[in-house]
Amino acid sequence: MIQNAFDKIDSYISTTKLLGQIKIILLLYKEAKELMDKGIIIEEIKDLKIINDILRISNSIPNDDFIKIEEIKKRLLEEINSLKTTFHSLR
Repeated sequence: MIQNAFDKIDSYISTTKLLGQIKIILLLYKEAKELMDKGIIIEEIKDLKIINDILRISNSIPNDDFIKIEEIKKRLLEEINSLKTTFHSLR
């Protein structure tokens, strides 16, 4: 992650927001590893719509709007579960 001192939102990050970001990244890592262990290729995971939102947390979500980070986490889990369901139905 790169912090931009000239960006209104990204010039400062609260510890709450930072921890939220880190937890989402670790959750994505854990879930992606599990999916790949089951045979899903990395391109399927990289193509999830939520990935772009995760990459933009720093400069799109203000420090005091932790609810949006929780919404991203929820959507990540929904998209992961959808991918799991699709993969299992194809087997």
